[in-house]
Order: sequence, then structure tokens, then C-alpha cells
Amino acid sequence: AERLWGKVAEEARKRQEATKFSKTHQPDRGNNASAAQSNGGGNFPPPSSKGKTRDIIAKFFGESGKQLEKERKIVEAVKAEPERFGNLLEKIDRGEVSVDSAYQMIRKAEMATEKRRKIENKLNRLHELENEGVILSTVWDIGERASYAGSGEFHGNCPPQVVEQCVLRLTKKGDVVLDPMAGSGTAIDVCNLLERKCIAYDLKPTRADIIQNDSRRLPLEDNSIDMVFLHPPYWGLVNYTRADEKESEADLSRAPTIEQYFEMLRQVIEEVKRVLKPSKFMCLLMGDMIREGKFIPLCRRAANLCESVGFQDAGYAVKITKNSTSAIMKGKVIFAEVAYTGNLKIDHDLVMFFKKV
Repeated sequence: AERLWGKVAEEARKRQEATKFSKTHQPDRGNNASAAQSNGGGNFPPPSSKGKTRDIIAKFFGESGKQLEKERKIVEAVKAEPERFGNLLEKIDRGEVSVDSAYQMIRKAEMATEKRRKIENKLNRLHELENEGVILSTVWDIGERASYAGSGEFHGNCPPQVVEQCVLRLTKKGDVVLDPMAGSGTAIDVCNLLERKCIAYDLKPTRADIIQNDSRRLPLEDNSIDMVFLHPPYWGLVNYTRADEKESEADLSRAPTIEQYFEMLRQVIEEVKRVLKPSKFMCLLMGDMIREGKFIPLCRRAANLCESVGFQDAGYAVKITKNSTSAIMKGKVIFAEVAYTGNLKIDHDLVMFFKKV
């Protein structure tokens, strides 16, 4: 195989020189055949012949170009990994293994090595996420709300552990996270702990590091944010502004109808998509609700809305709700109401992931 490959290199050189010669001297059409024959030399086809040099040389020695290529790869494999393939050439010489069988053996070994490399990369990422405490299933049973971030007394507050999971999975240190409806500032505190930057807005800021803003119009440049964590208020459950305040017009919780609620939410999500970098994620925390005995599928409608503005649905996680503020305040009244109306008590929220494409 090595000897044949040497001939390939020699013939390639001859063909290159002949090509240069023909371009320089430009013989007339009638002399092309004789010029080509004189440049070809010996029994080899003339340099102007069609086909790869490898195929020409292989044919001269009574082999196919593909067979020659297989032989070359076998020799290279033996040289590269003598401990694995050291006796392969001897087996071929003795007729114990055919060239085709030896080639297939090497190809399988190469594919196995590549597959193992990919699996190792995946396992390394798995260990990295596990070491950071990332939950790798769709059920997030996070237990009691951690107290280090935001305020547990704030009605509609978000557990810090939910923000942690999103930030650890979808960002790296130094990335910029946006919270358009910051509430008590949970996302800010989580990002500070995990060494991310956080830009936080709210209609009625509860602390100095939250900027007063209507998030239907974000004062940010296009494609400038690495991840968005969005936890909008539920419709008509708790009002976060007074009716006489100017901010009440932008308060989703005060939307007169469910249709107006989703139209306002659409404007926020369109702005989020504008400022989010391509291929980055928005994490939308929301739960369904029961109002006047009727089930209202906020999550499904929100997911449809996100897709309609151009986001790609990237799945969701189920966050188990424990000791929510409303449950503590109302107690068994909640169970009595759903039992009376034939519904089920909703004990979970969804963390829905949407990718900008």
C-alpha cells in the first residue's frame, strides 16, 4: 500500500508539471494528443486523462482506487495504534483477514472512539451540572422557600431555588439576566450570589436596585440580554397597584378581561424577544387558576402566545408548590371551594422555557 501511494504522489507531480507546461506553451488543437502522450511517460495514461490520480495508479497495478484507499488507511491505523492493530498486516499477508474485513474493523474502531468521545463530553457536562445542584428532571420539588433572596412575605413571590435552576442551566458567570417584573427582587439576589448581572424592572419598585418601568417598553438595546426570567402576576388574583394610580393602566393583574390580560402580556413578551440574544432563553413562571368555579389555562394560553410571537417552545418543568402565601392565608377554604365546584386544587406551577430562534 505504501509503495502504491508513493506512485500516486509521483504521478500527481507529473500531472501538475504537465498542466503547467500546457498552460505555458499552449500547443494548437492538432498537437494536443501527441503533447499529452509525450508528457504521460511509460505505460501510464497521459496527464490530461480524466479521473483521480489515485484511480489511475491503482488501475495500472490492477487494483481499484477504493481498494488502494482502504489499504492506505490500514497502514495508517497500524502506524498510529500498533498496540491495537500491530498484527493486522501479517494476518492480511497470511490470508487470515481480507483487506475489506481489516478496513471494516478499523472503521468500527474509529466510530467507537468517536462515540466514546461524545459520551465523555456529555458525562462531563452532567457531572458539572450535578455538582452545581441542577435538577435534571421535569419535576422540581424544591421544598421550603429559601430565605436568602427576595421576600417570602411578598404576595406572589418566587422561590429563589426556581431562579437558581434557570440561571445555572442557561447562563454562565458574567452573563446578563433580565427580570422585567422583579417583585421583591428575588432574581437580583440570586444573580448576585451566582456572579451574574441582573437588570430588574417593576411598575412599583420595592427596593432601590429595581428600576421603575412599564415592561411593555424596555429601555434596552436589541440582542443585549443572555437570559430572561419572567414571573407575571396572575389575572385578577392580587392587585399590585391601586385603581387611582397611573401605573394601574399597565398592571396586568388589573386587566379588565382575560383577553386584555394576554394582550398586555403579548406586548411584554415581544419586547423580551427583541432584547434577548439569538439562541438564548426566556424562562416563564406561571400557574393555571380557578376563578368562579371555572378552570383557566393560563399556562397553555401563554405558551401559545410565546410561539405566536416567534419563540420556540423548549419544554417545561413542574414546580411543586408548598406553603404558598394564599394557601397559608385561606387554608381549607381553598379545598372546600374546588371540591364544591368539581375542580382540583392546583399544587404546581410551570417553568416554561422558550428559545429565541
